[in-house]
Order: sequence, then C-alpha cells, then structure tokens
Amino acid sequence: MENRLAFQHNLKFKQKCTINLHIDIRKREYGEHFSRHFLRHVFYKKKLFSHVLSKINLNLPPVDKIFASHWLNDEEIVATTKCNNIIKMNIFNKDYEIIPPIKSKFHCKNRKNFSGIRTIEKNDNETFIVSGAHDSNHVSVYSLPDLKQYAVGINGHEDWLFDVEWLSNEIFVSGSRDGSICLWNLALNEAYSVDKSIIYPVKLCKNIQNHYCIRAISYNKRIDVIYNFELSK
Repeated sequence: MENRLAFQHNLKFKQKCTINLHIDIRKREYGEHFSRHFLRHVFYKKKLFSHVLSKINLNLPPVDKIFASHWLNDEEIVATTKCNNIIKMNIFNKDYEIIPPIKSKFHCKNRKNFSGIRTIEKNDNETFIVSGAHDSNHVSVYSLPDLKQYAVGINGHEDWLFDVEWLSNEIFVSGSRDGSICLWNLALNEAYSVDKSIIYPVKLCKNIQNHYCIRAISYNKRIDVIYNFELSK
C-alpha cells in the first residue's frame, strides 16, 4: 500500500512539474494571464472527462483488424474490417449484425489481393452511407436507416480504395492507392442509369505521378475546397 501511494505521489509531482514548465515557457510569450487561464482549462477538462467518459466492451465475431467506424445513430455504430466485413453494433444491448459487402456483376474473379474495407462515411441528411465494396477498387452505397444495398460504383479506381468524403447529400469523392480521385453523383445515376444498382464516376482525376497514392480526403464546406493527402507507395 505504501509503494502504491508513493508511486501516485511521484506521478502527480512529475505531472505538476511538466505543466509548470510548460506554463513558464508560455508565460514569457503571452503574459501572466495565460498561466491562470491555462491551469483552469487543463484541470477543468481533466475533471470533466473523468466523469463523462466511460469504457464499453463489445464482443465481436472473429475479424481481422477494424479499419474504420462511423456512428449510425445514438445507439448504433458501423465498423469496417480488413477481412472485408461491415459490422453494425448496438452499444447498449451489445447486438451486432454482419452486413455483406456489395459485389458487382463485373467482379474480378482473378483478383486475390483484397485489402479490406478501409473507409465508411455517412452523408449529412443521413440517407446514404458509402464505403468500400467486395472488390477493393469499387465503392458501395447503402441506404439508411435500413442499411440496404443501394448501388456499387465501378470503372473508377484501378487499385485499393482508401478514403471517401461527401460533398453534398448526393455527391461524394473517393481516393485510391492508384493516385486517382473519383467524383460520384447519385442523383445522375437515379435519373439516367438503366441499371440503378451500378454507378459510374462522373469525373476522374488521375495523378500523373504513379508512385503516389491518395490516403485521405477532407472537404471544407465553408470555402468549397477538397484537400487530399498523398503518400508514396
């Protein structure tokens, strides 16, 4: 018991020294008012989070790595895995459901390098959710709130799908390992496509430098700009 109390005391002492050192350095730049404001902010946030945040354990089926997740509503979460599964989970009753990935009619039977489903995003009005598909270079769209298969996007990317981002409630972009960004429009598909279960990109932007891949995409609605983050393969 004595060792435990001593350890806790030393831990608090080290934490206090770290905070004080940080404040002393910042005080030189921003003045005395900063230290009082900073201390009040740090300790209030620590006290608040210790009461608000709690851990919930969910028992899932055997899966290989969760790559991405998204809230469906206040009770349910969807998660995607490396083994090409989409799992819907209820955080209160601990129930889960496996949602099969959408396979297109033009499925590549010889493709063996499935990379898993690495992204999932919901639009603002909560009518659709977009993710990866059975083929790692395709995109899949599900209708909400029932998570029914709506369409699969093909003829866009030649390699793994890494990220998707909604620009509006019917338009989204996707980024791939092949360095390309595709623009998809669900409204055009609904109006002009004969087969509603298949969508095609309305625009394809291909990176000239093939050794770069699109790892992440972010959209700034205020200034209407898309940012993409590239890494070498």
